[in-house]
Amino acid sequence: MDIKLVSDINLVESEIISNSREKWGDSDIFLRKFLPQLDLAAIAKDGTYLIGFSLAKTIITADYIAVAFFATRILAGYRNKGVAKSLIKNICSRLILREKFLKISNIFKPVYFVSITANPIVFEVMSKSLKAAPSLTRPNPEQIEMEIAEKFAGIFAPDNKFNRDTFVLEQAFLNSVEYYGNIDAIPWSRNQATNEFLEERIKLKNKSGNGLVFVGRIW
Repeated sequence: MDIKLVSDINLVESEIISNSREKWGDSDIFLRKFLPQLDLAAIAKDGTYLIGFSLAKTIITADYIAVAFFATRILAGYRNKGVAKSLIKNICSRLILREKFLKISNIFKPVYFVSITANPIVFEVMSKSLKAAPSLTRPNPEQIEMEIAEKFAGIFAPDNKFNRDTFVLEQAFLNSVEYYGNIDAIPWSRNQATNEFLEERIKLKNKSGNGLVFVGRIW
């Protein structure tokens, strides 16, 4: 498996959109709405065959740096093999080096990870590995995490309602593979408490298309 990092999204935009449509069932609308704003794409290939990708940008303020992930896709046959972890790790390493350690003004700023999901398994893994909020162990995010989540939501789906109390971005996934129009397709976690937490927040069984934004400090 080879992973390629691309900072000029225009070079891979058509490849990402066509593969996302054909292999994962995403609507073109879903990716086109935020692709032009992104800073980095990581693309995984098995030979010449695209097996996954991850898309991210940095959100930088006077108080923090946030590495924001907008979409990560892995083909079913390549899941649970470390592909997603490798994509995310490569992006984080590149963006943190570029924005924190190569710019003196950012050297003392904390670094956060922010993303959104409607997938109980993804939420279970990421909330544990990042000690993310909101989650079962950290139901009440800190003020800075609220600010990061709100900024992310405004980029991911600027016309959709974001609830600062619950971190729910309403109807964020109606044009995405994360929209479970068929509730039998919901990838429930083995941890029932996680499933109940996510269901209470985003109402997966109601086919809402909602997503949960989550934030965790990584540096």
